[in-house]
Amino acid sequence: MRNYLLYVIFIPILLSAQINVYINDIDDASAGNSIAVPVMTEDVTNQNVYSYYTKIIYDQTKLQFLDIDIDETLSDQWPGNPYINTSQGELTIAMYGIQPLIGNGILFNLYFNIINDNENTSIDFDYFIYNEGDPEVITQNGNIYFDNTIYGCLDSQACNYNSEATDDDGSCIYPDVNYDCEGNCIVDTDCSGECGGDAVEDECGVCNGDGIADGACDCAGNVEDCAGECGGDAVEDECGICNGDGSSCSDDIFGCTYEIALNYNSEATLDDGSCEFPEPGNVNSDDLINILDIVIIINIILGN
Repeated sequence: MRNYLLYVIFIPILLSAQINVYINDIDDASAGNSIAVPVMTEDVTNQNVYSYYTKIIYDQTKLQFLDIDIDETLSDQWPGNPYINTSQGELTIAMYGIQPLIGNGILFNLYFNIINDNENTSIDFDYFIYNEGDPEVITQNGNIYFDNTIYGCLDSQACNYNSEATDDDGSCIYPDVNYDCEGNCIVDTDCSGECGGDAVEDECGVCNGDGIADGACDCAGNVEDCAGECGGDAVEDECGICNGDGSSCSDDIFGCTYEIALNYNSEATLDDGSCEFPEPGNVNSDDLINILDIVIIINIILGN
């Protein structure tokens, strides 16, 4: 009697159980690829599940339904294939069997082609029913996470910066120093035409030249003379006097050494070209030309 009572009490508890039916999330999906989306169930053993009926909704702007597959799933315990109807982003699916389902896991697989992966989407239950509603089902929708990774250069200073990239792939390319990405010089060019160079013209107008040579006073290589004139020809005399005549340090006495000269200097030892002579014939400078002048000339000639 005790066993019977336990049996009677136990069966209602099993039949009133709640079963979770859920859609697995899919990660790293991308446009152009197809995906299998498993519809999962918790353990239905001893729940007398002979049928299920469901409507599943998806975004047909992102997903294109391809097929349903029950191979190697719980539904494969029943003969035949599920009924399926597709209409504008909705899937109506039904299946029944001649013996109750046993176990847990994949109830069936849905296959979709991804046609747009610009934003994540979901696959949702409108409803899911086992039998005629017993056991009760709690559904959980599934998400499709697209692989929106875009590899590229993330450095905005690089020539190949990709503003749409989400992950850096190490491909950044940078311009040469002092140039932009188009190869244009963006700093000053020196006198030799080098971008960013430091060559300058010297005082002689020569790029990167040495300028006026040491000791020179101009770019032609001239030097200053003793008077300080660049390229001048003044020189010091033997007495060390710039442009001097050498007389300042000599024992000689310069002056007029011609006796007939008006400014004859009897003490002069060297004629300095300063002699001044009287009017021709007027030797004695008496403003008269006569015999006295002739006598004087004869005496000079004779050495008297």
